[in-house]
Amino acid sequence: MFGYSAGIADEREQKVKLANTLREIVIKNRVELIAEEGRLERPCLGYILAKELKVGRIDITMPVEERKKQGIKTPEYDFQESTRKVAYAIFEQYMFDQVKAHDAGVTLIMCGRRHFRALNDYSRLLEMKYACTT
Repeated sequence: MFGYSAGIADEREQKVKLANTLREIVIKNRVELIAEEGRLERPCLGYILAKELKVGRIDITMPVEERKKQGIKTPEYDFQESTRKVAYAIFEQYMFDQVKAHDAGVTLIMCGRRHFRALNDYSRLLEMKYACTT
């Protein structure tokens, strides 16, 4: 039992440190927009930081209805590597299009580790400055 509660305490400490680091990044870089891939059912860290620091925030998670329009079946797309790759490419294009549409100055993109490289590549190709974090 002791190990379990110690693990929970470690996780909480990591989350606090992450929030503090992101807070510093937003302030230091004068971030104007936090673009966050979050959970569909509840606000995440980007939402909390944007509200606290009074910066813009958008959710770049593709809604389930939009996924359906794109032919992506949730959660089935994730069952095989081939369908996952196709779905991720569509998700990443959607995410980047959402960021581009807001045309903010400095933007912090918060996304899962599997999307980080693709979104970073998009921003390089378009010679835009976006700070990406996982």
